[in-house]
Amino acid sequence: DKATSNQTTGLPANFSYSNVNIGRSTNLLYRPIRAISCSSVSFCVAVGRNGDAIIYKNGVWTKPAKIDNSPGTENFNTLIAISCTFNNFCATTDRLGNVFFLENGAWTKGQDINDITTIPGMDAVQSVSCYTDKFCLFGNEFGGFISYRNGVWRHFGQIGSNSDHIYSISCPSSGFCVATDSNGDAYFYKNGSIRGPVLIDPQEFPDGILNSVSCSNINFCATVDNAGFVFVYNGLKFNSGTNIDPAGAITSISCTSNDFCIATDAPGHAFILERGILRETLNVNTTGTITAISCINPSFCLAVGNQGKVFKYS
Repeated sequence: DKATSNQTTGLPANFSYSNVNIGRSTNLLYRPIRAISCSSVSFCVAVGRNGDAIIYKNGVWTKPAKIDNSPGTENFNTLIAISCTFNNFCATTDRLGNVFFLENGAWTKGQDINDITTIPGMDAVQSVSCYTDKFCLFGNEFGGFISYRNGVWRHFGQIGSNSDHIYSISCPSSGFCVATDSNGDAYFYKNGSIRGPVLIDPQEFPDGILNSVSCSNINFCATVDNAGFVFVYNGLKFNSGTNIDPAGAITSISCTSNDFCIATDAPGHAFILERGILRETLNVNTTGTITAISCINPSFCLAVGNQGKVFKYS
């Protein structure tokens, strides 16, 4: 992609802003890219409104490709979450309980995997994490989980309550995942079973919504909430949390090791963390939200924001 200079955008030296707008909505203020996942420094996929998927390959973004043609007038075909693995296999999900796989460079037709409810727009598969193309774990809008292993689907049913939207999942191995929900809870997938909910954020709704979780290995994870807190998992439990963002509403976090995570927020900031401790705050998107971020290593991250913007950290 072509990037404007930092002098032009006023960005920090380690961020650049792509002038390739990867959203295609006609409304400049509302081109929401909901999620992004990178499997290497040369391959990422972003998804969002209108059922669009946009691929970043060797520095170039494709045009948005509509992969979800689900019917409905309330943007039921919005793609909510995505996870990509080392061999460029990806899984993405929508508001109607469908899952789409990117395999060998082509998208599969949607599969409806949600068995919790059949209410249109209320059966979203809200989160996914794939460790390889042989294992993914999905979370839905009613506290339910579904796994995909070696081509076989397994429905765990409803683990949380009706109000426990499973907003984020991170699987650093095929035998261990951490998920977080809208009520401050964490869930632990270990070798085929799920434990939880375990309350780690006692703040009331909406401050206690755990929007994103990222695990660099089975002994280190970090999750972030709407009130600006980060909670760190040490292999045994989550700590009581540290407020890193006075503006609150942390939208996403991505960790590549215990010593490096970047979190992003609704006002457009990025927070560089070492072992969950804030090291640097950067003002990245001066005109609005950073929706999601995906990091491969401490020298490469891609973040997406409003107006279809893409920010590269290097």
